[in-house]
Amino acid sequence: MKKSIGIISKASSIANFYKDILSQVFTDNIDIYTYSIEKKTLKMIHNCDLYLLSATSDDIEKNKWAEPFLPPESKTVRADIVFSKKAVDILRKYPIGTKALIVNQNKHMTMESLSQLTHLGISNIEFFLYYPKMKKVPSVDLAFATGEKELIPPKITNCVDLGCRKLSINTIYEIALKLDLNFVLKGKEFENYANSLAVKDYSLQKISYNNLTTELKLEAILNSLDSGVIVMDEKNNISMINETAKNFLQLNSGVIGKSIKEIFPWLTTDPLPTFIDENSKLIKIENNEISVSIMPLFLKNQILGNFVLLEKFDLSEKKQNALRIQKIKKKSYARFTFDDIIGTSAAIQSIKEIAIRMAANNGSIILEGDSGVGKEMFAQAIHNASPRKNAAFVAINCAALPETLLESELFGYTEGSFTGAKKGGKIGLFEFANGGTLFLDEIESMSPMMQVKLLRVLQEKEIVKIGATEPIGIDVRIISSTNENIVEKIMQSKFRKDLYYRLNVIPIRIPSLKERKEDIFSLIKYFQNELNTSFELTDTVKSIFLSYPWQGNVRELRNLIEYFSCLNISKIDYSHLPEAFQNSLIQNHIKVNVKKSGNSSSNLKLLPQELAVLQVLENRYSYGKGFGRKGIIKACEEIGCLITEHEVREILKKFQKEKYVKVNKGRSGTYLTEKGNSTIKKIISSNQ
Repeated sequence: MKKSIGIISKASSIANFYKDILSQVFTDNIDIYTYSIEKKTLKMIHNCDLYLLSATSDDIEKNKWAEPFLPPESKTVRADIVFSKKAVDILRKYPIGTKALIVNQNKHMTMESLSQLTHLGISNIEFFLYYPKMKKVPSVDLAFATGEKELIPPKITNCVDLGCRKLSINTIYEIALKLDLNFVLKGKEFENYANSLAVKDYSLQKISYNNLTTELKLEAILNSLDSGVIVMDEKNNISMINETAKNFLQLNSGVIGKSIKEIFPWLTTDPLPTFIDENSKLIKIENNEISVSIMPLFLKNQILGNFVLLEKFDLSEKKQNALRIQKIKKKSYARFTFDDIIGTSAAIQSIKEIAIRMAANNGSIILEGDSGVGKEMFAQAIHNASPRKNAAFVAINCAALPETLLESELFGYTEGSFTGAKKGGKIGLFEFANGGTLFLDEIESMSPMMQVKLLRVLQEKEIVKIGATEPIGIDVRIISSTNENIVEKIMQSKFRKDLYYRLNVIPIRIPSLKERKEDIFSLIKYFQNELNTSFELTDTVKSIFLSYPWQGNVRELRNLIEYFSCLNISKIDYSHLPEAFQNSLIQNHIKVNVKKSGNSSSNLKLLPQELAVLQVLENRYSYGKGFGRKGIIKACEEIGCLITEHEVREILKKFQKEKYVKVNKGRSGTYLTEKGNSTIKKIISSNQ
């Protein structure tokens, strides 16, 4: 049934102006009647659901002129009016220092207009008040009217009409609440109208409730909640119920005054029992599970009644998960996607394709691979490609914590469960990750006791906090990783076979960097962009990178690129490689190609042991001293190269033939020649 509104104003034009606004906002949900002193239509007032008293009829309300014409106990709303955005935009175009009249019907309304413009930040114009019957007109050339241009003094020729002020958001809001038309406030028409008004903050969320009564404020708040609320008096009769509760329980407004026991027949005792938090009662209405909490209302230790809080069980879970995600995002979240996994090699592309397909599955995944291959990056990418991407991603390294601490981190604990437990207890990572993904890194290091507990979680889909007795249902996808051979650990009875097969629903082995060396230079470019650095590699360094075993995998490569970025050198050659890296080349028997001296363009290939001998002799060259064979052996060992005396003798013969060294008899030992010194330097600057 349509609602009806009567608008009372001094001027019929203002009443019609407000009628157009209400028609725009409330569309065909209301019938509108207009009455004005000007037209002498107050005696013809209809019996309306609500009356809007215009601001232009301020004296009507003060002197109660309209009261005899209104039906008994009529609902009324006094119009609050504000400037439009369009009016403010007009005023802001004037230069600073402009002087002008602000004109309205009377002193009260003129001062109100000026106050609003000041509040809106109109400081470029110096306003002077003017209203009819003023004896002295301020001496200015410009005047602004608010819809009634005829009120401007005749001697002022530069007249600007800002248009009538509009009904405020508060006024529309109060009308909607009093007519039980709350749904209008969610409509596009209301939003469009609100956006046409000039207020300091145009957001609908910043609506001021100053003009609403306390009862209306409370009603607005209760009806905005996702939870159902029922308020009862001391006799447990319903005194207030919000729309959500009516919808949950499929009730109408006729329940006011009825006993709560008519709604919940299972409430048979007096006084009513208290159901709070974990003691809340779960009821089912059709296909909805509703959590019912009952709490008493006290004022200075005297009970005033009770109130019931109703929440949809699944909605409550979603809220909890949203809060968990907000909290956990401060510590851990999935940053990487499959686009961040760089490489075009067949090895990495094949694994990415498998992982992308498996992401849509809900099964447990175990990521196998050497340290530094990017197992957590894969875990995050899988999470972000899964249906769980909007939920939490939580990671923990099982090797980083002792058994008892790992248990409390994963499962949480109740207050007082052990010495040092936090007041109020702690939520575990399983709960934090509820609805999302939990990444267990280095799963092979988990103790036998923790393996049993994890197995139970995977089987039962529930956890029990330390110190608690009641299980908590969880929905978590487990992604685990290992850099060891778990099958061997199973054979050694160090890892449970049943747990392994629970975790290993979807096995993914991530290739090491030495298995996809064609991706090295793509990764280098990626890391250069990430670190905002730029440099080139000589052919010698590129050759070394392709031969190097990369035992630290992608992590080792990134660390090396970060090291180069700190050097701030445009071209990286052999001499710029870290000493430990150079020693590793010797230990791994990697040959370094250098050009022969002279005119020959052929390359000389030096064995690691030969390179080591040249290096130790070069260290003595600057002091003009030589080295005996035993001294060379010892010096080579110090840089990580194991070499026999026979190998030293053969290398020195070769170098003597090339005139790299001069071998002396007796204690003076072997010296590096100028040619040998030049050769070792050419190794360093090779191919630059």
